[in-house]
Amino acid sequence: MAAASRPIVIVTGANNGVGFGICRRLLFQLSQPRPSDANPLFESTTGLVSFDPNSVPASGPEYPCQGLTLIMACRNRQRAETARTELLRLFEEDVKTREKQQGEAAHVEVFRKNLTVTIHSLDLASVHSVFEFSTLVSQNYPYVSHVFCNAGVANFDRISWPLLFRQIVSDLLGALTNPRFNLQKPGILSEDGFGWVWQCNVFGHFILVRALDTLFGTFEKVSHAPARVIWTSSLESRADKYDSEDWQLAKTLFPYEGSKYQMDIIRAELDRRALRSPSPTVRHFTFHPGVVSTSIDQVLLGPFLHKVKLLVFYMARFLGSPHHNITLWNGAAAGVHLALVSLVFIPVLISSSTSQIVKASAVGQEITPVRFNSETDRRGNGRVGVSPVAGWAEHDDESEKLVNRCERLYQSLLTADGKSVFTAT
Repeated sequence: MAAASRPIVIVTGANNGVGFGICRRLLFQLSQPRPSDANPLFESTTGLVSFDPNSVPASGPEYPCQGLTLIMACRNRQRAETARTELLRLFEEDVKTREKQQGEAAHVEVFRKNLTVTIHSLDLASVHSVFEFSTLVSQNYPYVSHVFCNAGVANFDRISWPLLFRQIVSDLLGALTNPRFNLQKPGILSEDGFGWVWQCNVFGHFILVRALDTLFGTFEKVSHAPARVIWTSSLESRADKYDSEDWQLAKTLFPYEGSKYQMDIIRAELDRRALRSPSPTVRHFTFHPGVVSTSIDQVLLGPFLHKVKLLVFYMARFLGSPHHNITLWNGAAAGVHLALVSLVFIPVLISSSTSQIVKASAVGQEITPVRFNSETDRRGNGRVGVSPVAGWAEHDDESEKLVNRCERLYQSLLTADGKSVFTAT
């Protein structure tokens, strides 16, 4: 079976939240002969795209997809086992009606036969765990076609009620979309001595991607298409909360916002470097899931207010917010689209002044790398949007500096046998 017809996909943090939504949506989409998420949505570098499902260029997965190996990379194995059971139950529920349709039943059966959902332990807060996971994957799988760098943490401490009421009064929709009142604990370090949020959200994924580089190269050789790394950013990514001197985010009061912004600019720099090669082995993309209902802030709100929050989210969507996806299914839309659509239909740059997608060779325009947005309309119909990386003009040089810092640190963690020896400084 050709590599392009059987992807091997890693999803970090797959047992809950957006990671679980990505897994479910991938299974549903790839079990279709023509996945709707693979349809092009944007202008290509040659202008508006007229989509012909029978002539998709070969720079993407082949459809019908004959199977899938899905690796759920999770810290807690017991929770991951529960999630896998639920994922497979939902998959059977999702395809039940389609199995009765002409032309669908045969493909669903082939896909089901060649579907493998496996669990491997991964703790991004431990350098040793990341190397151990990467070694295990390298020894047991012939290649890796996709990695979703999705797992994330936030060291929330408490809600500032005065800030909450102030933002509600001054910017109600902003308070429901991008809250400024969730206070975090500064100075929390991982067992390795790095900023905990930074290591979990950013550097652990950086190590993972670098350690899998050989498997990306193998995939490119057998499929003639680069592997894809898809980073999960956030609406709370904030350029103004990133301090270059505190690049491990160990001192800042806003480590979550800073870590998500780092993901935006690191991704952009890694993809820029990949595109310098005439045949890149891997491409990097970023998406944000919008506002979805997860348990990440339940420690702040408690069970009752957590339910109230869900009702408020629906109110925000009714008021016209495109970002309140609420469901994990809609939150995963942009990420799965980036995994399935042909690369020629994914825009790379956007004009910062006009918000129009531009040719990569455009001259005389202020152009910015893009990130992709999971969005919805008032009725909850999902869609995919695109927007520029905020603050790129001020942080273009910083993106290169930050990747170089991460690379030097990564290299310092390596020894000849692939084990890690390091200091946090």
